[in-house]
Amino acid sequence: MWAGTFKLLQRLSMVVMVVFALSCTPKYYFPTMHNVPLITERNEIQAGGYFTFTDASANLAGSPLKHLGLQVNMNKIISMAFGRGVTSVQSLSEAGIGFYTMVHKEFVIESYLVSAIGNSKNAISAYYDDNNTYIPGSSISTSFRKNGAQLNFGFKYPTGIIGIGLKITQLNFYNIQGALTYGGQNQFEYLSENNKLWLLEPAFTYRIGGEHVQFNVQCSTSKNLTKADFRQAFLRWGMGMTFNFVIKKKKLPE
Repeated sequence: MWAGTFKLLQRLSMVVMVVFALSCTPKYYFPTMHNVPLITERNEIQAGGYFTFTDASANLAGSPLKHLGLQVNMNKIISMAFGRGVTSVQSLSEAGIGFYTMVHKEFVIESYLVSAIGNSKNAISAYYDDNNTYIPGSSISTSFRKNGAQLNFGFKYPTGIIGIGLKITQLNFYNIQGALTYGGQNQFEYLSENNKLWLLEPAFTYRIGGEHVQFNVQCSTSKNLTKADFRQAFLRWGMGMTFNFVIKKKKLPE
């Protein structure tokens, strides 16, 4: 069963990679994997990550106090281009603080305030056009901030979770540098004119395994509420592992 599942995930990853590679437009933002720990007790710690052929992420979550949840996430995406396409690279670091509670039996709800900083770069390599004219390479880069709220909810069992994450955030671009023209449009002006966007980003998470080590699969999407046709990616998926443990304080001998 595991071998068949792994082969299916490999094929899905290849399909996603090809779709991104054949999408030859600049992409100034990629949705990232959500941290959906569904914490249920104090001193619980979860560490893990996701990966595909185009990106990797690391996630850490924990609870230093009852009902208080913390999370830290890091992500790197490289979407390589074929031929005359655009190569896109994005890095993002995110932190969140929030509240969690078990509502009924295994059903858990979490809410976080999240804040992220990152940067992206889009580049076209030099090439010769159909008339054998040399076209020099060009690129554009930008930094961005992303602030908002995240709601997680789902079922948590000793052998895994089935959870939904939902983020609503404002994405702000700044420190735009470079000179890239695409489709006859100056991309510096395009990004400067669209530097404040609202995003709605749901994600589905499935984890299965043992009590302390679990296999992850997640699919996340991004809907631009401000500009529906903004040049960004709309789909992300990954597989990986999560390690779960609870720090138990030893009782002192009487």
